[in-house]
Amino acid sequence: MLFGFWSTYIALIVIGIMFSVCGFTLTPSNSRWITLTIGFSTALIASGVIGLIHTYYLQKEILSTRRNKSLEILGLHMYEHGFRENYPVRPLNEIKNAIEKAERQIKITGSSLKGLIGVEEPSEEQMQLLDLILEKVKKGLVLKIFLTHPVIAGQREKMEGREKGWIPVEILKNLIRLVDELQRAKNRAGSWYIRLYRCGPTVFTFEIDNKILFLQPYSLAGPSMENFCIRCEIPTEENNNLKRFVSSHFNSAWKMASPLPITKIHSMDDVVSLIKESVETCCINNEQAQTLYNLIGECNKRNKKLSFSKIAMLLW
Repeated sequence: MLFGFWSTYIALIVIGIMFSVCGFTLTPSNSRWITLTIGFSTALIASGVIGLIHTYYLQKEILSTRRNKSLEILGLHMYEHGFRENYPVRPLNEIKNAIEKAERQIKITGSSLKGLIGVEEPSEEQMQLLDLILEKVKKGLVLKIFLTHPVIAGQREKMEGREKGWIPVEILKNLIRLVDELQRAKNRAGSWYIRLYRCGPTVFTFEIDNKILFLQPYSLAGPSMENFCIRCEIPTEENNNLKRFVSSHFNSAWKMASPLPITKIHSMDDVVSLIKESVETCCINNEQAQTLYNLIGECNKRNKKLSFSKIAMLLW
């Protein structure tokens, strides 16, 4: 870039140096020509140096302009394809704001949902997010959740530096929690569906009304919640790359998984079957399984107390 300018100014400096050398070596010291030669050579060298400095900043400005133009074109291209915002980690507050506007359906693809609703000790923000989802379901919203099957979830434990059985246990604990929350819901106008896929997680997605999508990839050695997250608006064009990804990542895969329809479950029988399968396949040990059974027992006791309270209120 600007090679002609660079070569011209370098040539001026070289010629100036040559005139200066010739002036000192070939011209008598008392001759007035030496003054003219040195003056001329100095002017050439100064012009060359100034030209090089100017060319350097000119090239820098051109590169910056081209870079900004390229970024502008790239930004417009990404915007046209639905990409809106990039976050360093999962933006729970932004997801919560999007849920508040949800009207028809929420689709979630994840591993255990630990980064979304927590597990044993969820944060205040995670509890608020789950409560908001439950409220939306009570009002008629359809919720579809795609989770990793506990039997194969343990394959990521070594990569993430986790103890054996902990990822399957996290999945099962959140299944117990979700089923329990649904059983205690007063209004079941909406529908809950949970399906389990038998492969490792690739991308966490949170889709709202087929319009808003939060997309967060898994790394080979870590959970998705620690990676960057992109907020997208799903375009209406059928041939859009983002829309094709959504269809392939969730819709097509959803039809191939084993369904666990939460709205049709009135007990923890399906979760108990998963716990038994996880023990039989050595994904979790008996001690971990007993902890899960204890959680189910606590849920059943709490639900019985609530049922007795409701009956007492009706009789009263």
